[in-house]
Amino acid sequence: MTEKVKNWGQYFTPQDVAEFMVNLISKDIRSYPRVLEPCAGQGVFLKELERKGFKNIVAYEIDSTLQNNSNVNVLRQDFLSTDPNDKFDVIIGNPPYVRWRNIPKELREKLRVHPYWKDKLNGLGDLLYAFIYLSVEKLSDNGELVFITPMFWMETTHAKILRKQLSKLGEIDLIITFNEMRIFKEVSSTIMVFKFVKRKVGKQIKIVQIHSKENLTQEILDHAMVLLERLNKQDYVQEDMYEAYIHPQFMNGNPWVVIPPHIKPLIEKMEETCATTAPLVPVNNSGVTQSPLSRLLEQEDLEQYEIPRRLCKAIKFCGKTYFLPEYGSGLATGLKDTNQTNPEIVRSPRLGDIAQIGNGLVSGLDRAFKVAHENAFSGRERQKIVPVVKAKNLKRYYVEGYTPYIFVNDIASQKELEFGYPNVFEHLLRFKSKLEQRYQYGQTIPWWHWVFLRNFRLITESPEKILVPCKERIDKKGYVRFSLAVGKLYVTQDVTAIVKKPEFKEDVKYLVGILNSELILTWLKYKGLTRGGVLEFSEKPLSRIPIRLINWKNREDVEIHDKIVRLVDQILETKLIEPYHEQIESLVRKLYGVL
Repeated sequence: MTEKVKNWGQYFTPQDVAEFMVNLISKDIRSYPRVLEPCAGQGVFLKELERKGFKNIVAYEIDSTLQNNSNVNVLRQDFLSTDPNDKFDVIIGNPPYVRWRNIPKELREKLRVHPYWKDKLNGLGDLLYAFIYLSVEKLSDNGELVFITPMFWMETTHAKILRKQLSKLGEIDLIITFNEMRIFKEVSSTIMVFKFVKRKVGKQIKIVQIHSKENLTQEILDHAMVLLERLNKQDYVQEDMYEAYIHPQFMNGNPWVVIPPHIKPLIEKMEETCATTAPLVPVNNSGVTQSPLSRLLEQEDLEQYEIPRRLCKAIKFCGKTYFLPEYGSGLATGLKDTNQTNPEIVRSPRLGDIAQIGNGLVSGLDRAFKVAHENAFSGRERQKIVPVVKAKNLKRYYVEGYTPYIFVNDIASQKELEFGYPNVFEHLLRFKSKLEQRYQYGQTIPWWHWVFLRNFRLITESPEKILVPCKERIDKKGYVRFSLAVGKLYVTQDVTAIVKKPEFKEDVKYLVGILNSELILTWLKYKGLTRGGVLEFSEKPLSRIPIRLINWKNREDVEIHDKIVRLVDQILETKLIEPYHEQIESLVRKLYGVL
């Protein structure tokens, strides 16, 4: 990867894609619309705009070394320093996508402290967010923004402020997703073209999804345009690798999730069943002793339903703070997504309610701590070797093997290490220079220590935990791996640990059965955090998985729970997935009410 790609996000748009995007502009050239290209590159969009007859064009490009292949004058300056009040009727282009740590230091510092930017970017975002944010601000009323970007900003926590602003100021008009088609050679993320219009009229979104990894061709682009036209008369079209449908507008800053109409009823039914069967739980709050878990809202729920926090009671349960709306204190009965007869908001119990979730430990240099032959160490030294589970050790339902690692974070001085554990010292000494170059997480860390022991107690002290890879390529596997781990096992950063809270009676094997089901995989595909064909399993997306809790007074519920536990036991004992997995799937679907 070149420095310009890494620091400036220079991925040049193919000419046929630029032409396709210019054709999405609906402004009449006879009205002499003012058009902006904020990151002109070599002028591919400018050439297409000229060819279509647009004349009132302004363009910016920060890299003065790039040759402008159009007849439009390009201003060689930073778009992010331009006046937000300079308005345009159309903004089009391919904004840079650069992770925060790769943004040039001078620009990163400006974004961090500048009065305009400091409350809009959180220091963990992407340069892309800034370009979208400012472009939307510079749109005139009814102005159109047409960008090609990765899809990740629609779902990530760090883009929440951006999504909220877009939802406030206008509507998404259309989205075309290209799966993992290689539009840009250096980018493997799912790419999309979207059009935003700065007005609020309640129009639904046109979605075209191209489920393919083929090379992008003119024929594919032409057919996408045909499907957009067909959506003027039809709500849903499916043809080979194409799927097109009408979708409701996204609301607020919560993840913007695209769900096809034939999948949406399934997702809604799953979540509704979990909500209606939610148990009463004890809560620590004066005047409230019990509440259905489904009515204890999290901060994200308040934002989704636009409920002021001041109209809620703060409720403590299982070490977390929830909010219970006080419906008699002036809270509107016409809340969004509710009806007049039952304004109270309910939501699904989630994995984050019943489990603690934490990503694995960070050594900073795995190969330095791995042990090939434990017998090369003395008995005392072998006490400093721990079993580490990596993502490669995870199977569906169970863990297969581990890797021995040196762990001497309890040793404070190099002298103690050298003379008390000489073979361990000699092993690590070979990597000393590289160990000293590791990222220190704002601390001064001895070179023989692992650098970041996040979630250490959760991981090492829990006798039972469910482990899942931080990233799982489901488009090839067709399944996810939630593995039951028993005993004192360590996990590194490519694994996330899930530890059931003791307040819930459900057996951890019951959770393993649910999480490995095709039904939950379907939910994850559409409401989890995905990048291309890869699911990301950090704490936040895992915490949102709807969990069907057991009504312990209902005999059928209890019987299903016990059957799932027995079937998981069979898998753990035999290491055979079928036929037990198929039986678990049937029971899970029955529990979630989607037979």
